[in-house]
Amino acid sequence: EKSEKSNIAFISSEKDIDGLYETRGITNIAYSRLFFYKTLPDIDYVIYSDVDVLFYTDLSEFKNFEYDKYVLGAVKDVNLNRTHLWEERIEKFAHWQKFMKNKCHKYFLSGFLLMNLKKIRETIDENKLQNLLTYEFSFQDQDILNILFEDKNICYLPSKYCTMPKQITANIYNEALEDGILTKQEYDEIFNSPAIYHWAGRKPWNDVYDPNSKIWWDYVIKDKELSKGFIGDYN
Repeated sequence: EKSEKSNIAFISSEKDIDGLYETRGITNIAYSRLFFYKTLPDIDYVIYSDVDVLFYTDLSEFKNFEYDKYVLGAVKDVNLNRTHLWEERIEKFAHWQKFMKNKCHKYFLSGFLLMNLKKIRETIDENKLQNLLTYEFSFQDQDILNILFEDKNICYLPSKYCTMPKQITANIYNEALEDGILTKQEYDEIFNSPAIYHWAGRKPWNDVYDPNSKIWWDYVIKDKELSKGFIGDYN
């Protein structure tokens, strides 16, 4: 529901992201997260979210978040943090060997972030950032965020804030629980009370018949305004 208290502003970050490495169909706009501390100079705290999501709850929990204690609040990547997959990447990728060796079970996602822009302005090593931008990282800005900020400055948020349908169907959350990446409480929340569904990778609006699309389509089809423009059968 629209609110009179809401407003929209379009802010360009082209100068900072022009020509940066792109991979897996993700354009360089993803890097704009890295520069919020500059492009939003009058704002100290930001709740950031990717757009390929559904919110299943409000974010009132974060009204009382201790923003001043951390640089970022972020959700762990339950897929990449699995020990066997991490070890494979260490062996396969030189940049993973160089930068990520000690971050297993600590690597976080960039799709939903609580950002302390004030603290970032005070502490960021801009020379290090510019150097990292020259690498062709597998996960682009997400890798850079994980390298830039020490674990002690990260508040790890419950995994319900980045529940991925494709990881449910692939049993990745089960493996993450066994590997100690998830607590039993987090695991139960993902299946019983998810806060945000996130469709990283294949998008549900591009494939009606992908089983991972059902949650999104069930939501959209109930709203005549949201479903306008979509062509094809959906059952």
